[in-house]
Amino acid sequence: MHDLFQRCAVEYERFHPYREHLLGALFKEIWLRLAGYWQRPEGRRTTLRTAGMAAYVRANLHRPLSRRDLAGQFHLTPEHVNALFRRELGTTPGAFIQWERIRLAYRLLNDEGLSVKEAADRTGFNDQFHFSRVFKRFTGQPPSRIRSR
Repeated sequence: MHDLFQRCAVEYERFHPYREHLLGALFKEIWLRLAGYWQRPEGRRTTLRTAGMAAYVRANLHRPLSRRDLAGQFHLTPEHVNALFRRELGTTPGAFIQWERIRLAYRLLNDEGLSVKEAADRTGFNDQFHFSRVFKRFTGQPPSRIRSR
């Protein structure tokens, strides 16, 4: 959450032709995260196992990942992995993996100035066009608009 507010401050201070849209997207993400936090049932906590799986996903975004990979790595069945993600994170493992890939790709495009192809390669997408479609579905804009340079 702190990172989102920091990114808002950076976008607010600099000139960018899509500054208002970028700020709107960041505010929307902050609002949605807060709404999810406020609506979270008191008994619903992320277990160490699920947090470990999320960390494993984030550390391995450069290679193919699936719920079967998570199941094998954490000695669970794929169905159990699915149930844990749905119960504790409110999403499927596949959606979580794609979301984390797109978040990383956004940072690579915006902060490091990588090309769309380089960002796609570094986030585990073999096809830059598939990457662009997924990126646009998650962010509402094509990755070519994110590049800061």
